Amino acid sequence: MTVHNSFRFGLLALTLLLGLRTFAQTAPISDCKIEYKIDLNDPKMDPMAKIMMSSAKMSISFLGQKSRVDMNINAMMRTVAITDEATKKSIVLMDMLGQKKAMVPEDDPADLKNRYDATTTKTGKTKTIAGYKCDEYLVKTPEGEQSSMWCTTAIKPKSTATDFSFKNLNGFPLELEMNQDGMKLKMIATKVTLDKLDLKQFSTTVPAGYQLTTQDKMMEEYGGKGK
Repeated sequence: MTVHNSFRFGLLALTLLLGLRTFAQTAPISDCKIEYKIDLNDPKMDPMAKIMMSSAKMSISFLGQKSRVDMNINAMMRTVAITDEATKKSIVLMDMLGQKKAMVPEDDPADLKNRYDATTTKTGKTKTIAGYKCDEYLVKTPEGEQSSMWCTTAIKPKSTATDFSFKNLNGFPLELEMNQDGMKLKMIATKVTLDKLDLKQFSTTVPAGYQLTTQDKMMEEYGGKGK
Protein backbone atom coordinates (compact mmCIF):
# COMPACT_ATOMS: atom_id res chain seq x y z
CA MET A 1 0.00 0.00 0.00
CA THR A 2 1.39 3.42 -0.97
CA VAL A 3 1.69 6.48 1.25
CA HIS A 4 -1.11 8.16 -0.71
CA ASN A 5 -3.43 5.19 -0.17
CA SER A 6 -2.61 5.19 3.55
CA PHE A 7 -3.69 8.81 3.74
CA ARG A 8 -6.76 8.14 1.61
CA PHE A 9 -7.85 5.42 4.03
CA GLY A 10 -7.34 7.89 6.83
CA LEU A 11 -9.61 10.32 5.02
CA LEU A 12 -12.24 7.60 4.85
CA ALA A 13 -12.09 7.24 8.63
CA LEU A 14 -12.27 11.01 9.00
CA THR A 15 -15.33 11.18 6.74
CA LEU A 16 -17.04 8.43 8.73
CA LEU A 17 -16.48 10.24 12.01
CA LEU A 18 -17.81 13.47 10.52
CA GLY A 19 -20.98 11.57 9.72
CA LEU A 20 -21.12 10.00 13.18
CA ARG A 21 -21.22 13.37 14.89
CA THR A 22 -24.82 13.85 13.74
CA PHE A 23 -26.12 11.14 16.09
CA ALA A 24 -26.06 13.72 18.82
CA GLN A 25 -29.07 14.97 20.71
CA THR A 26 -29.12 16.16 24.33
CA ALA A 27 -26.83 14.33 26.76
CA PRO A 28 -25.06 14.38 30.15
CA ILE A 29 -21.70 15.08 28.48
CA SER A 30 -21.79 17.36 25.46
CA ASP A 31 -18.63 19.48 25.43
CA CYS A 32 -15.53 17.31 25.41
CA LYS A 33 -12.44 16.20 23.52
CA ILE A 34 -11.91 12.53 22.65
CA GLU A 35 -8.46 11.30 21.64
CA TYR A 36 -8.08 8.18 19.52
CA LYS A 37 -5.20 5.89 18.63
CA ILE A 38 -5.27 4.59 15.06
CA ASP A 39 -3.97 1.17 13.99
CA LEU A 40 -3.85 0.29 10.31
CA ASN A 41 -2.90 -3.24 9.31
CA ASP A 42 -2.28 -4.12 5.67
CA PRO A 43 0.13 -6.84 4.45
CA LYS A 44 0.69 -4.80 1.27
CA MET A 45 1.68 -1.64 3.12
CA ASP A 46 5.04 -0.27 1.99
CA PRO A 47 7.67 0.53 4.67
CA MET A 48 7.25 4.32 4.47
CA ALA A 49 3.48 4.13 4.84
CA LYS A 50 3.86 1.73 7.77
CA ILE A 51 6.18 4.13 9.58
CA MET A 52 3.82 7.04 8.98
CA MET A 53 0.70 5.22 10.14
CA SER A 54 2.39 3.78 13.23
CA SER A 55 2.03 7.13 14.98
CA ALA A 56 -1.32 8.18 13.53
CA LYS A 57 -3.68 9.86 15.98
CA MET A 58 -7.10 11.46 15.83
CA SER A 59 -9.14 13.63 18.15
CA ILE A 60 -12.68 14.90 17.95
CA SER A 61 -13.86 17.87 20.00
CA PHE A 62 -17.32 19.28 20.68
CA LEU A 63 -18.30 22.74 21.88
CA GLY A 64 -22.03 23.36 21.74
CA GLN A 65 -23.07 22.90 18.12
CA LYS A 66 -19.49 23.10 16.92
CA SER A 67 -17.26 20.10 16.21
CA ARG A 68 -13.61 19.71 15.29
CA VAL A 69 -11.74 16.62 14.09
CA ASP A 70 -7.93 16.59 14.11
CA MET A 71 -6.01 13.83 12.37
CA ASN A 72 -2.22 13.62 12.51
CA ILE A 73 -0.16 11.12 10.51
CA ASN A 74 3.44 11.38 11.64
CA ALA A 75 4.81 14.93 11.43
CA MET A 76 4.20 15.03 7.68
CA MET A 77 0.41 15.17 7.41
CA ARG A 78 -2.24 16.98 9.40
CA THR A 79 -5.95 17.32 8.70
CA VAL A 80 -8.45 19.49 10.57
CA ALA A 81 -12.20 19.45 9.87
CA ILE A 82 -14.41 22.00 11.61
CA THR A 83 -18.20 22.26 11.49
CA ASP A 84 -20.52 24.84 13.00
CA GLU A 85 -24.05 23.49 12.73
CA ALA A 86 -25.60 26.75 13.98
CA THR A 87 -24.17 28.72 11.05
CA LYS A 88 -24.15 25.71 8.68
CA LYS A 89 -20.52 26.41 7.87
CA SER A 90 -17.62 23.97 7.71
CA ILE A 91 -14.03 23.86 6.57
CA VAL A 92 -11.31 21.25 6.04
CA LEU A 93 -7.65 22.18 6.43
CA MET A 94 -4.78 20.00 5.23
CA ASP A 95 -1.07 20.47 5.80
CA MET A 96 1.15 18.02 3.95
CA LEU A 97 4.88 18.67 4.10
CA GLY A 98 4.22 22.37 4.57
CA GLN A 99 1.75 22.66 1.69
CA LYS A 100 -1.33 24.14 3.32
CA LYS A 101 -4.73 23.89 1.64
CA ALA A 102 -8.23 24.80 2.79
CA MET A 103 -11.50 23.47 1.39
CA VAL A 104 -15.17 24.16 2.02
CA PRO A 105 -17.00 20.78 1.77
CA GLU A 106 -19.45 20.51 -1.11
CA ASP A 107 -21.30 17.37 0.07
CA ASP A 108 -25.04 17.71 0.46
CA PRO A 109 -26.54 16.22 3.67
CA ALA A 110 -28.96 14.21 1.50
CA ASP A 111 -26.02 12.60 -0.29
CA LEU A 112 -24.38 11.79 3.03
CA LYS A 113 -27.60 10.15 4.18
CA ASN A 114 -27.54 7.83 1.19
CA ARG A 115 -23.84 7.15 1.61
CA TYR A 116 -24.22 6.09 5.22
CA ASP A 117 -27.51 4.25 4.91
CA ALA A 118 -26.59 1.23 7.00
CA THR A 119 -28.16 -1.27 9.35
CA THR A 120 -26.94 -1.81 12.91
CA THR A 121 -27.21 -4.77 15.26
CA LYS A 122 -26.51 -4.60 18.99
CA THR A 123 -24.53 -7.69 20.00
CA GLY A 124 -25.11 -7.49 23.76
CA LYS A 125 -21.38 -7.33 24.48
CA THR A 126 -20.03 -4.55 26.71
CA LYS A 127 -16.61 -3.28 27.78
CA THR A 128 -15.02 -0.17 29.28
CA ILE A 129 -13.07 2.21 27.04
CA ALA A 130 -11.30 5.32 28.39
CA GLY A 131 -13.35 4.96 31.58
CA TYR A 132 -16.76 4.71 29.85
CA LYS A 133 -19.01 1.67 29.51
CA CYS A 134 -19.60 0.82 25.85
CA ASP A 135 -21.97 -1.47 23.93
CA GLU A 136 -20.92 -3.24 20.74
CA TYR A 137 -22.79 -2.71 17.47
CA LEU A 138 -22.25 -4.37 14.10
CA VAL A 139 -22.80 -1.99 11.18
CA LYS A 140 -23.48 -3.23 7.65
CA THR A 141 -23.77 -1.05 4.57
CA PRO A 142 -26.03 -1.82 1.57
CA GLU A 143 -22.84 -2.82 -0.31
CA GLY A 144 -22.19 -5.54 2.28
CA GLU A 145 -19.25 -3.85 4.05
CA GLN A 146 -19.28 -4.52 7.78
CA SER A 147 -17.68 -2.75 10.71
CA SER A 148 -17.95 -2.88 14.47
CA MET A 149 -18.41 -0.01 16.88
CA TRP A 150 -18.30 0.28 20.64
CA CYS A 151 -20.52 3.15 21.78
CA THR A 152 -21.17 4.87 25.09
CA THR A 153 -24.43 6.58 26.03
CA ALA A 154 -22.56 8.82 28.49
CA ILE A 155 -21.28 11.05 25.66
CA LYS A 156 -23.87 12.66 23.41
CA PRO A 157 -22.78 16.02 21.96
CA LYS A 158 -25.38 18.63 21.09
CA SER A 159 -26.46 18.82 17.46
CA THR A 160 -29.16 20.39 15.33
CA ALA A 161 -28.52 18.02 12.45
CA THR A 162 -30.86 15.11 11.78
CA ASP A 163 -29.76 11.58 12.51
CA PHE A 164 -29.18 10.54 8.91
CA SER A 165 -27.26 7.33 9.53
CA PHE A 166 -27.13 4.19 11.67
CA LYS A 167 -30.59 4.79 13.09
CA ASN A 168 -30.52 1.94 15.61
CA LEU A 169 -27.15 2.89 17.08
CA ASN A 170 -27.39 4.40 20.56
CA GLY A 171 -24.47 6.43 21.86
CA PHE A 172 -21.17 7.84 20.65
CA PRO A 173 -18.39 5.58 19.29
CA LEU A 174 -15.22 5.20 21.35
CA GLU A 175 -13.94 2.32 19.23
CA LEU A 176 -14.32 1.61 15.52
CA GLU A 177 -13.01 -1.30 13.50
CA MET A 178 -13.50 -1.54 9.75
CA ASN A 179 -12.13 -3.42 6.76
CA GLN A 180 -11.80 -2.25 3.18
CA ASP A 181 -9.93 -3.88 0.30
CA GLY A 182 -7.88 -6.03 2.66
CA MET A 183 -6.98 -3.11 4.94
CA LYS A 184 -8.00 -3.28 8.58
CA LEU A 185 -8.46 0.00 10.44
CA LYS A 186 -9.00 0.23 14.18
CA MET A 187 -9.52 3.41 16.17
CA ILE A 188 -9.85 3.30 19.94
CA ALA A 189 -10.30 6.19 22.37
CA THR A 190 -7.42 6.62 24.81
CA LYS A 191 -8.60 9.73 26.65
CA VAL A 192 -11.74 11.82 27.15
CA THR A 193 -11.08 15.40 28.32
CA LEU A 194 -13.83 17.52 29.87
CA ASP A 195 -11.77 20.70 30.26
CA LYS A 196 -13.14 23.94 28.80
CA LEU A 197 -12.36 24.19 25.08
CA ASP A 198 -11.07 27.29 23.27
CA LEU A 199 -13.72 28.82 21.02
CA LYS A 200 -11.01 30.02 18.61
CA GLN A 201 -10.23 26.39 17.76
CA PHE A 202 -13.65 26.08 16.12
CA SER A 203 -13.38 28.96 13.63
CA THR A 204 -14.56 28.13 10.08
CA THR A 205 -12.56 31.02 8.60
CA VAL A 206 -9.66 30.16 6.30
CA PRO A 207 -6.53 30.82 8.39
CA ALA A 208 -3.55 32.82 7.16
CA GLY A 209 -1.09 30.77 5.15
CA TYR A 210 -3.69 28.39 3.69
CA GLN A 211 -4.67 28.33 0.00
CA LEU A 212 -8.36 27.83 -0.76
CA THR A 213 -9.04 24.93 -3.15
CA THR A 214 -11.94 22.73 -4.23
CA GLN A 215 -13.00 19.42 -2.72
CA ASP A 216 -12.18 17.48 -5.91
CA LYS A 217 -8.73 19.03 -6.25
CA MET A 218 -7.89 18.37 -2.61
CA MET A 219 -8.95 14.73 -2.80
CA GLU A 220 -7.00 14.28 -6.04
CA GLU A 221 -3.85 15.87 -4.65
CA TYR A 222 -3.85 14.39 -1.15
CA GLY A 223 -5.93 11.26 -1.63
CA GLY A 224 -3.98 10.03 -4.62
CA LYS A 225 -5.25 8.24 -7.68
CA GLY A 226 -5.89 4.54 -7.84
CA LYS A 227 -4.48 1.99 -5.48
